[in-house]
Amino acid sequence: MNNFIKTSLVVGLLSSSLYAANDGRFSNDKINQINDISLQTHKSKETKQKQQVKKAAKKQKSKLDNEKAKNESLEKGFEYFKKKDYVNAYKVAISHTKDDPENIIAWLLAGDSAFRLGDFDRAIAAFDCVLILDENNIHAHLESAKIYAIHGNKELLKLEIDALVQLDILDPQDKKDFKELLAKLNENTGTIYGSFDLGLFFDSNPFSQNDNLKSVYQSESGAGVIASVNAGYEYHFNDSYSINLDGGFYNKSYFNEENKYNGKYPDFRMFSVYVSPKRNFEDFSIGLNASYSYMFYIGKKFMHSPGIGISMSKSFANGMGVDFGVDYTKNLFLGDYKDVNSSDVSNDYYHTSLFGSFKYIFGNNLFYSRAYLSRDRKTTDRSQGDIMTDYDGYGFMINYNRFFDNFYANIGYSLDFNKYKEGLAVYDNKRNDYINRVFAGYTYMLSRQISAALNVSYSRRFSNVDGTKTSDPLDYNYDQLNWQFSFRYNF
Repeated sequence: MNNFIKTSLVVGLLSSSLYAANDGRFSNDKINQINDISLQTHKSKETKQKQQVKKAAKKQKSKLDNEKAKNESLEKGFEYFKKKDYVNAYKVAISHTKDDPENIIAWLLAGDSAFRLGDFDRAIAAFDCVLILDENNIHAHLESAKIYAIHGNKELLKLEIDALVQLDILDPQDKKDFKELLAKLNENTGTIYGSFDLGLFFDSNPFSQNDNLKSVYQSESGAGVIASVNAGYEYHFNDSYSINLDGGFYNKSYFNEENKYNGKYPDFRMFSVYVSPKRNFEDFSIGLNASYSYMFYIGKKFMHSPGIGISMSKSFANGMGVDFGVDYTKNLFLGDYKDVNSSDVSNDYYHTSLFGSFKYIFGNNLFYSRAYLSRDRKTTDRSQGDIMTDYDGYGFMINYNRFFDNFYANIGYSLDFNKYKEGLAVYDNKRNDYINRVFAGYTYMLSRQISAALNVSYSRRFSNVDGTKTSDPLDYNYDQLNWQFSFRYNF
């Protein structure tokens, strides 16, 4: 029973009692009292109605303000995304989905931002939410397919492509392309790839920096042409096993061949082949590596090198990855370079290396680092005072890459330390070398197949052995500058 009915009953009962008390007649005072009570009741009701209307209007205004704030917040997220600030874009989008869990646009923004941060788990989670709300969303299917392709998850990739094929809203040509892609994924087919490089290079001559060697090394620098060809074939037996066959040719030739150093600058030529069977897991792989190279130096047979190794690679959902491996290579000299002192002594040697690397992809950035331990040892007895072989090496390298729409740039630094078993006979200390190297590069994609690159490096070497004080002078302390400009064609 509402207050108005209660009040009316009270007024009615009061009126009846007053009427009976005055023999059926109301006095003026009593009538005025009744009117005052009735008026007060109506005023109270009117005030309450106004308050209810005001409260409802305030609630509606608050709702509209909240909606406006939400929309402004999501627009701020898109502004962050356009500025490639994907971290804040993701935060804004996720915050929006908490208030409005059925907002497809917010989930798409969250997925796209996480994808560009390399956080594929969060990206997949966001796109899954989109597909729950709209199972025919093409963008969510496509982005999910990209992630499964990156991770090598062939089965989930097939599911996404199959879902796209079933969509009636696709253009006929797009549907045909997806059907062809799905057919290829269902086949165990191989992929042929390759590239051709042609360019110019410049090397400063480190040995010409020493006064004792200027008469031997007349030129302070050398320039020439580099050319290389690489081709390979990758075959996937199934989702777990694959093999890669790779081969290449590299040639470095100087323009100025006239020099007292054996009459020519040290042109270099190499043929190489590479075979790598691999076992692939969901986010981990392990592979064997077998290689062989045959080299020419200053126009003569120089060395051939068989090698074998094993490597492991692990990828994480947040864009991080690690690699570990060990390599063994035997370097066997040929022709005039085979013997050092006599036919009984060979300068053949073997090289072993243990390495580990770390990479992190975030947005359009790639950070890469590598550390290694190595050992070079002669396969036979060394001649006394031979400081060119038998050493242990330690080193690391860091590299940063930034990717843009049609080009990318990189910069890096490396430090190598080689500790030899002994030094020259005239020195008491063993030979130790430090090599600092700074390098940078810029690659511009002229088209999908053609790119141009400029790479520059500067090296500085320090050694505790001053070979210029011996009868056969060599200088192990020097600076060297190298730059190379080249075009690449990918096929």
